[in-house]
Amino acid sequence: MGLDQVCQVYLPASTALVLKVPRDEIDHRVPLDEPRRVVFDMGCGLGRVVQGIIRDVHAEQSALTDREFNAVCDRVSELLCMMAMGDMSPQRAHLAETTEVIRRYVRENVGVADLRLPAVARALGWSPRQLRLALEQAGTTYRAVRQDEAMRAARGMLEQQGPLAIAISEVAARSGFTVNWFSTAFKVRYGETPRDFRKRRWAESADSSSAVTLPD
Repeated sequence: MGLDQVCQVYLPASTALVLKVPRDEIDHRVPLDEPRRVVFDMGCGLGRVVQGIIRDVHAEQSALTDREFNAVCDRVSELLCMMAMGDMSPQRAHLAETTEVIRRYVRENVGVADLRLPAVARALGWSPRQLRLALEQAGTTYRAVRQDEAMRAARGMLEQQGPLAIAISEVAARSGFTVNWFSTAFKVRYGETPRDFRKRRWAESADSSSAVTLPD
């Protein structure tokens, strides 16, 4: 058509959804030396799944709390990063972060809250299957994590003196162990029985507090 001719263009109604992912969200998940895909195919496979999630979270945004909305957007970012790398395996950094969240919760709640797997998953907002799978992908199990953090907590309790000191049987109970099993497992892990460990640590503490520093 010539520039002097009048024309009409009909554009059907359309909708565009935009999800902005900060660059540092991608850079800390995708190594700089890894090849990245510039164009994502959102018409099939994982791309279509991600597109559906974006549409759904947009439609349900008013019904979601800020925490829920941000959590879903974080998962979408992770999926987009996997698509950018062409790698569907879980990201190592994310697995380590997830494991540390679980460890920290167990560590802070030994002897305080229910530390059975379903209860911990519920407290963290996950399903038992999600928690179990995340730890398996990180190369461990919930049982191993719980035992490890319970032993650390027990060691800390054994070091307490004065009014805070409690019987070894109570330390075992708070840590979720029977007395006999606790004594055996503690010796295997730390090379001495709970009683010997406590006696040594108290003696070291007494020696340290009674030491006098002479001037030069």
